Amino acid sequence: MDLFADFTQPPGRSGGPIVRKCGGPRISPSYYTGPLRTAAIGGASGPPNGYRAPVARKKLPPVDREQARTIGALLRGLRRAAGFRAVQDAVADPNCPAARQTIYAYERGGLVPSLAQFLELVEFYAIRAKPGAGADAKPTEDLRSQAVVAVVTALTMPCYHMTEAMRLMARLQPPPSPGRPNAGHPG
Repeated sequence: MDLFADFTQPPGRSGGPIVRKCGGPRISPSYYTGPLRTAAIGGASGPPNGYRAPVARKKLPPVDREQARTIGALLRGLRRAAGFRAVQDAVADPNCPAARQTIYAYERGGLVPSLAQFLELVEFYAIRAKPGAGADAKPTEDLRSQAVVAVVTALTMPCYHMTEAMRLMARLQPPPSPGRPNAGHPG
């Protein structure tokens, strides 16, 4: 029995599995066509057949319930400021980037959106939602100011790791080079 047998194909005429030899046509992944996190096996360039093994992701620590509720409150406040009294009103807009249940889960603090998802919802409420969506909508300037506050608040929260990234960038900065005076400053 060959170890490289492909059991996903229907059996061949002989009744056995169809066998693919090493270096043969690449077996395509399932339906997923997005970018994969992969690492080469067998050196820097990988083996000649192009096989790459997936790299395990590090599991993220759970988000504090209070942070999840804060992010939900920011999104709820923006939704209401945009004039959407109910989540159903927001998802009725064809520009809405999330499903009703997803927005409910975010606002309740049951799920925490990724930073990209959070920013997409903020952009929807502040820019892409139909103007004058409801009678309770804030003026555009106030809504956009509230959106800026929501983004700044989210970026400073530990669950999005932005402050950690800023600290890392500060540690990565090279020290100033000594001995070279400022060319524009007399002295």
